[in-house]
Amino acid sequence: MFILALALGKSIKELMNSMTTKEYYAWRAYYKEQPFGDLRSDYRMALNTQTLIGPYLKSSRPLSDFILKFGDSKPSNEELYEKLTGFFGNGR
Repeated sequence: MFILALALGKSIKELMNSMTTKEYYAWRAYYKEQPFGDLRSDYRMALNTQTLIGPYLKSSRPLSDFILKFGDSKPSNEELYEKLTGFFGNGR
């Protein structure tokens, strides 16, 4: 419901007051066929990044490695360095 509200530029309350149940289920069906919103944009950006960086990697990486992941913790500089050298190799 929140993704649809953002896409239509309305609040949840406005949607609930103006949209019938039938229309809501039609939007849900449409979203299953043609996803939209930030999650879909993140997927497209990950696919673009995977395609562009692929030739520079030592071995291929799954798409999930390029999708943004949100969490509460931030890696330390050492952890980040280890991840990057593991991802790109040692540069030699």
